[in-house]
Amino acid sequence: MRKGIKIAIIFCIIISILVVGLVGCKNTTYKYDNAKKYHVGNGTYDAAQVKAINVAWDDGTVDIICKDDATNVSVSEENNITDQDWVLHQYVDDKGTLWVKPFASKIDTDKKPTFEVKKLTITMPKILLTSAYVENHGEKTIVDGIVVKELETYNTGTGTTVKNARVTEKTKMVAQGITGGCYLSGEISGEVTINSALEASLSTTVSPSSINISTKRYAHVYLPAELDGYTAVVTSASKFVSDWETSDGSQSEEGTITKIAGNGRVQMNIKCSTEPIGSRNEIWIKKLILEA
Repeated sequence: MRKGIKIAIIFCIIISILVVGLVGCKNTTYKYDNAKKYHVGNGTYDAAQVKAINVAWDDGTVDIICKDDATNVSVSEENNITDQDWVLHQYVDDKGTLWVKPFASKIDTDKKPTFEVKKLTITMPKILLTSAYVENHGEKTIVDGIVVKELETYNTGTGTTVKNARVTEKTKMVAQGITGGCYLSGEISGEVTINSALEASLSTTVSPSSINISTKRYAHVYLPAELDGYTAVVTSASKFVSDWETSDGSQSEEGTITKIAGNGRVQMNIKCSTEPIGSRNEIWIKKLILEA
């Protein structure tokens, strides 16, 4: 009987050790598919090869610059790194997607060196892309002049700015950092979704089919003047004040507002609270939905 008890106790101790080991084990391996196809360092491609881009970056900035006078697609990195495992890796697959990674696959990120600079720059012509996905866990992302059907950005650093863009079908932007928001401008049509932990700004010269913005500070929206049929539903953390008039004349935590008729560009600001929130006199928007 005592022998059975001892065996049971030993078994429980072994199980406990295994459980603690599994819980305490953290997987710090950075890996991705098709790793052997990637080229190390900078690269240049014929513009006809590239139909889409997919960028996953870390520890630095991302600049994507689309220019009328560019003749090819250039991918380059500015860095202070000598170990090739920690530099830019990139390749174009058979379907024409340009894949960009910050490091080699199957690398231990716990051994990551300190980067003085790790700046990714992609320069390309203003060709119509089917899609563009840009993820950055480092610092700021800037996308200038892109022409694309579907655009998606994700940033946990200092925010994303997309400017001079032409997006034809869908835009989704997410910023989770507390020091930067989402800033989108250009000829933006289709569905627009923005989720920012700080602030958001949208300026478009055409009519999006829908706009859905979630932010914890303020939302600025600039729309063409002819969008008289638009209404906005606002849900906020306190009383909101807008330069659009509400349908019932109230400024409460939730309500529907309609555009004030006028000439030229229409600016819709929802940012000032009638009651201070903490030390700030700013509105914290939970949700802003605009539909035609």
